[in-house]
Amino acid sequence: MDPEAQRPRDRLGARPAGGERVRASAGGAPLGRRAFLGLVLGGTIDEALGDRKRIVRYASVTVPMDECLVAVSVDLGGRPYFVHDLRPKARIVGSFDSTLVPDFFVAFAQAARCTIHVSQLRGGNTHHLLEATFKALGRALDAASQRDARRAGVPSSKGRIG
Repeated sequence: MDPEAQRPRDRLGARPAGGERVRASAGGAPLGRRAFLGLVLGGTIDEALGDRKRIVRYASVTVPMDECLVAVSVDLGGRPYFVHDLRPKARIVGSFDSTLVPDFFVAFAQAARCTIHVSQLRGGNTHHLLEATFKALGRALDAASQRDARRAGVPSSKGRIG
């Protein structure tokens, strides 16, 4: 099989070009690897949730990481949105550019069809701040995606998600 055919595609059908950038659509702006990763992981979450019947839907988790404290709230209701107030002290952590974190979250929220709110309650070391953010996201997604035995359908007064 052609190795090119095995490379992953984002939700818009684009493939990473040389592992560095991917075009969002014909003539669209190039996306960095973090945004592409957000599209892929978000799309995987969206696919795993299926019709979203019987899920809890909402969750909020606060994670302490030494001197940092971050709260993440998610809504798996099908409407993508991301807002944050992260204020990293350092731009570069190792070789990672912390200013690209919002790009990941925007792409993730779009592809996963979820709302994500990230609140920095206490700051400090940028590595700890970002680690607490991603750990809180993972735990919030886990909690919101759990099956709710009390529900028969989708968790929406409209009777549909999205």
